[in-house]
Amino acid sequence: MLVIEHVVNGLISDKRYELSNVNELDCWYESVEGFRLNYVVSAKTNEQTSSVISNSTDRAVLGRIRNSADLIITTGLTAVSENLTASKYAPMLILTNRQNLDVPAVTEQSEQRVFVTSDREIWPNRNAISVGKIEVDLTDFLENFCEKYRAVVLETGISTTKTLSNLLTEVCLTVTDAQNQELAFEAAQSFLGNFDRRFQLQHILEIEETWFFRFKAA
Repeated sequence: MLVIEHVVNGLISDKRYELSNVNELDCWYESVEGFRLNYVVSAKTNEQTSSVISNSTDRAVLGRIRNSADLIITTGLTAVSENLTASKYAPMLILTNRQNLDVPAVTEQSEQRVFVTSDREIWPNRNAISVGKIEVDLTDFLENFCEKYRAVVLETGISTTKTLSNLLTEVCLTVTDAQNQELAFEAAQSFLGNFDRRFQLQHILEIEETWFFRFKAA
């Protein structure tokens, strides 16, 4: 049984929602206009590789968030550490300075486009396209590049995320390995402490010690 606590103005209300299975989550991860960050942390470890700290429920939610996107943005460092493949849901933009990026997203053929901030002319994946090196401020580059995309999902490391924090409309944070709400909140607050801006809690969802937070930029 999935239990959802509804949050209004940062406070948990008495209204609770029960879902019978993960397939009923779509209404909680609708498409959001702007830049939506998706991130996962563990309440037990500082490990940051999602393949280590994620789980099947988190990956199911990730699929719904990606499915709501018009564009997915990641970095070369994240792509390498996660051995990232192209998404089946939306085009992907990889922010990198590497000319010889060696990950499935650019080496294996995909149906969706993969844009890379590189001058390389040809990639093994025929749907991988170089868009040139970033010659301006990263925020300016993304605001210009993403003009034609309504809903953008960021899957970037903490350093890049800090740089782009002023672009964020929403933060979707998964906290794994949290036995209770207090531990989940501590991990969430620690993560948000990386940003020099405020976010307002919108809702919490808990599934078998995995906690899903949605924060809206204040």
